[in-house]
Amino acid sequence: RMAENDLTQRVSIRALAHLAEMRDPETGNHILRTQGYVQQLALKLQAHPRFADTLTDRYIDLLARSAPLHDI
Repeated sequence: RMAENDLTQRVSIRALAHLAEMRDPETGNHILRTQGYVQQLALKLQAHPRFADTLTDRYIDLLARSAPLHDI
């Protein structure tokens, strides 16, 4: 059931991001760039003592996964 929920979440986020991409081709690239930036920043900050407890691998995965929704 958890795997099904995870897949539903991923598909839903991707569908919403795809709607945003339809407006403008550059939007799709922007969404992918932003997702990559969010993931890389979180991974770097994970090593900082101030953020280490919060930025778990699971949390970073959720941040990166939801980043495409930042304009919605």
